[in-house]
Amino acid sequence: MLFAPVSEIVSSLAAATRVAYAAVLVVATGHLVTASQLLTGPEGRAGFTTPELQAQGLLQIDAFNAVWDAGLLLFGFHLLLLAYLVIRSSYVPTWLGIPLAAAGCGYLIDSFGSILVRDYSVEVAAFTGVGEAFLMLWLLARGRRIRLRDDSRPAAGRQALANGERR
Repeated sequence: MLFAPVSEIVSSLAAATRVAYAAVLVVATGHLVTASQLLTGPEGRAGFTTPELQAQGLLQIDAFNAVWDAGLLLFGFHLLLLAYLVIRSSYVPTWLGIPLAAAGCGYLIDSFGSILVRDYSVEVAAFTGVGEAFLMLWLLARGRRIRLRDDSRPAAGRQALANGERR
């Protein structure tokens, strides 16, 4: 809703990628729960030896990492969409879009790196992730002052809000 006046399509796509990322996170978390049950459950469950259960637990942890990396691809794309919307908006400072785009690129670089390079250990997003924090802090401090368009207002008032003018 916040960025719908900028572009309803891009705003909806950003929201959809955020929801998809959340769904991927749920699947990834399921692998960690399974690993925990395998590693802390009763000995010899279902006829497996302790080393076999530990091996299955480690496979679940590896599955978590693979699903998590795929989710971070979605999250990086989401941040790039948000950066575009921030830069195009007239009611959020343009400079916030630059670190947000850097954060999105950082997540994409790390995700593709872990997919394409064996033993990838670079953490670009650890340095670029501050863009998310900048947007969060700005939204907490100043974002509540933004007035979204209200279709019950006269057309001139809706257009002024869509253009970012404050009332």
